[in-house]
Amino acid sequence: MKISHISKLKYLNTPNLRTKKDYGFALIATISVMVLLVMIALAMLSLSTIELRQSDHERYQREAQANARMALMLAIGELQKTAGPDQRVTAEASILEEPVENATPVSNRHWVGVWRTDGFKDDPLVDAQPIIYRNSDSSGSEAGSLLDRRAKEDDYDKKDQALTWLVSQEGDTLIDPETPLSEGDNTI
Repeated sequence: MKISHISKLKYLNTPNLRTKKDYGFALIATISVMVLLVMIALAMLSLSTIELRQSDHERYQREAQANARMALMLAIGELQKTAGPDQRVTAEASILEEPVENATPVSNRHWVGVWRTDGFKDDPLVDAQPIIYRNSDSSGSEAGSLLDRRAKEDDYDKKDQALTWLVSQEGDTLIDPETPLSEGDNTI
């Protein structure tokens, strides 16, 4: 049986038959779509990684700010506890330096210390004689004059009278501003 020329044309024009050229285009189009999908997936992965890092960074920054606020609140609380009463005064450690020409300077001269003005360090907190008081015992030209208890004390040492030094330190031990800090010291 012979296939006629017309039936050959009919057979070639049917939509179900594809050439090798058509199959190659479909393969390239499929690969192109797959590459595009992979690129989109990589972009999304990269974006999520960046967002994750940024959220971690923001969390660490919030934590650092909260720690700084807490440290500030603790420092203000310590300042109010030690220097808060009206009978307290603060000064730099440089006041411990002797006014003589070749005196050794204080190692930590910018530390701030707290002293009592209503009495010496070991005096009772209530009914102590103030450091500076009005002379009520004498008569004549000295009557009513102000006297300073520190001038009467031969062993008065302003460094020993400091209640505390307002620097970061471990424990309640009183540190000495005249002692240089060592390399591994974590004070301050």
